[in-house]
Amino acid sequence: TQVSHATFITAFNNADGSYPWSEVQQYNFQLGTVVPLDKGLLVGAGNNRSVVLIDYASGNGLWGKKGKGINANGGSLNGAVAVGDRVLLTAGGSKAVAMLHDAQGEELWKKAVKLKGEIRSVKLLDKAIAIGSAEEIDVVDRATGESLLGGSVKGSGSLAALNKEALFFLNTKDGLLYRM
Repeated sequence: TQVSHATFITAFNNADGSYPWSEVQQYNFQLGTVVPLDKGLLVGAGNNRSVVLIDYASGNGLWGKKGKGINANGGSLNGAVAVGDRVLLTAGGSKAVAMLHDAQGEELWKKAVKLKGEIRSVKLLDKAIAIGSAEEIDVVDRATGESLLGGSVKGSGSLAALNKEALFFLNTKDGLLYRM
């Protein structure tokens, strides 16, 4: 037995309940993660790596060829965080991957950030991003995605805290508290 999935997305005007888009958007994937962003509605497939960013006003796709979307690096979309006019996508479940994308959905880093365990925490610093999974944490340069720690360290996103002055995180391998 072959199973196929289709996802239908539409919008309504808050004022009168009318449809602002000329047609319902249809995608040939199982609905997965949905993230409302300032620039549009990010929709990830639950059964593959497809990700679309839908313009709120028109319903048109903003990423990929002819607005048909992109493929998330590493697996199905788990989440997304706005980083200025860019978007950090997280994917991959227990073998987590994070990649920064521009306004057209193009990958900006040469390599994705890879962590063991599902990504649970993203903290934005002035020129860096702290990405924490269930098992590891890494702090990467916003421009390049390169690790500022020389690679991920044992710990967890829940063991990191950010205040106005610094990022603090606990490395569970050496038992030390680090400040950046």
